[in-house]
Amino acid sequence: MQLVAALPPGTFLGEKQKYRILGVCGQGGFGITYAGWDISLERNVAIKECFPQEICVRDGDTAAIMPRTPALQDAYLMAMADLQKEARLLAKLNHPNIVQVHDVFAANGSLFCVMHWLEGDTLRDRLDAAEAADAPTAAEQAEAWLRQLLDALGYMHAQGIIHRDIKPENIMFGADGKAKLADLGIARGGIAGTETTTVTQTGMMIGTPAYMAPEQMLDAHKVDTRADIYSLGVVFFEMLTGERPNKDDTVVQLMARAVKGEPLPDVRTLRPE
Repeated sequence: MQLVAALPPGTFLGEKQKYRILGVCGQGGFGITYAGWDISLERNVAIKECFPQEICVRDGDTAAIMPRTPALQDAYLMAMADLQKEARLLAKLNHPNIVQVHDVFAANGSLFCVMHWLEGDTLRDRLDAAEAADAPTAAEQAEAWLRQLLDALGYMHAQGIIHRDIKPENIMFGADGKAKLADLGIARGGIAGTETTTVTQTGMMIGTPAYMAPEQMLDAHKVDTRADIYSLGVVFFEMLTGERPNKDDTVVQLMARAVKGEPLPDVRTLRPE
């Protein structure tokens, strides 16, 4: 049996095989994002495949995802059930500053979310361009983007959903120039709910350490809406200064700071104005 990760270009998915994969856009510990084509509506789409790689592998002969070992069978089944429930909750979101989920379906032992395709760039692209030009983002522009993203977060949180991975790579810009929250692949439905089995049974860290709230580093099971606000604050810091707080810290050092409750540096130390 040959084990592979991403599905190859040309793969058809969905009811009546209405989606065709064009290529891979990105890949992380929880999923793979593909560029795709909606055959019936003749439009580009982004297709996110849920693929928690700590407990799953893909059979290269059948393209099916399956647990890594028989001992992970129950964890795999429960994780996919939880992911399907949460993905359907995300599909109900409708906000101008959140990338729209068009469709959710199960296939090949996994779950797929079909999302609106944005032709624009990411905030990471813009921050990198600003750094290359030695011209930090104007404070007024950073504030405008922040307000748009706070509006999106307020809407998400009112629906009982926590994003948990806010970072420049997951903030995109559409043709209208507005900032949009993207990649809801590890969002959690139900603020008072429990963590998905993917996390509780494998101990996998949820989110991106450089942008995590201290409590998210210490116990991803117990985060609430404040973790998203913290992460967005770190992004705002980076927009204003071109640097992350504690940018040179390793994950271990970041966690040590979280345990000690050390405050972030003052943004004015890097940008006095």
